Amino acid sequence: MIGDELQQTTATFSITSLEEAEKFTEQLSRYGEVTSAPYDVRVHIQNIYKYSRVHSKEDRINGKLLNAYIDLELTYLFMMKDMLSAVSIHNRLKDTGKIDSNSVFEDYELFFGKMNILYSLSAFSFRIRAFWDKYMGVLFLIYENQKYEKYIKAKSKKSFFIRHAKNWPEISPNLQNCLTNIVRTWLIHLKKMEVVKEIDSGNVCIQFPYPFLNVFGEIIEMVNTVRTPEAHGAGVLRKWTLANLPLDKSKDFGLINHWNNANEFMQALRTTIAELAARNPSPQR
Repeated sequence: MIGDELQQTTATFSITSLEEAEKFTEQLSRYGEVTSAPYDVRVHIQNIYKYSRVHSKEDRINGKLLNAYIDLELTYLFMMKDMLSAVSIHNRLKDTGKIDSNSVFEDYELFFGKMNILYSLSAFSFRIRAFWDKYMGVLFLIYENQKYEKYIKAKSKKSFFIRHAKNWPEISPNLQNCLTNIVRTWLIHLKKMEVVKEIDSGNVCIQFPYPFLNVFGEIIEMVNTVRTPEAHGAGVLRKWTLANLPLDKSKDFGLINHWNNANEFMQALRTTIAELAARNPSPQR
């Protein structure tokens, strides 16, 4: 078969040394700075390289962990580009007064800008669901790597993750604190300040496995309220994006909340991997 021959003769991209990891992350950081300055992922990928090297039965890197994490970082960067682009276009339209007074039926410049916002937010709505699947995959590779292949093949990755993660003896406190901070933000919006005070005093924390896994599952499920109609229905983003509404009243920009959640968890994971890498000796190049 032609496909089999191509697989045998075509060398795909891979990182096989710390030197290559450093060069790749230098290029990626330069690319990211075009979107968000400063943007530097070098230390994060070096950390996962070091940890994946010792997180292996042999004196070599754990390729699955390294590649899964790099893919997660790329998805995270692309989501950042999507969101920053949409917000930037909206602000530019607002500064010119078009958001408040014009209609997409009458103003092509407004229509053009709105379509570009829709382009970015549509891409984001698909990436954010992929982000969580990849995020859970990296956690499997850290905490229960022998189940990773079954996780990848699972029909419902969220259900598979929750079903197995509940049996893990622990999870990084960074992730627990991260989810606690997200819940704190929700409670502030709901004006439940008494519970916020309890969190601030250290009396309340989202413990693992429960209620951590329940709340984590709810975050992923909320993503589906946008992603599912975009993927399998007539879509919902178009109805909000093409309307002339302020940022705080337009439900399409409710995706900012999903971005904030993903960003919080990404920072927590980066910190966790840095701590794991620091506990082990640095690998040879």
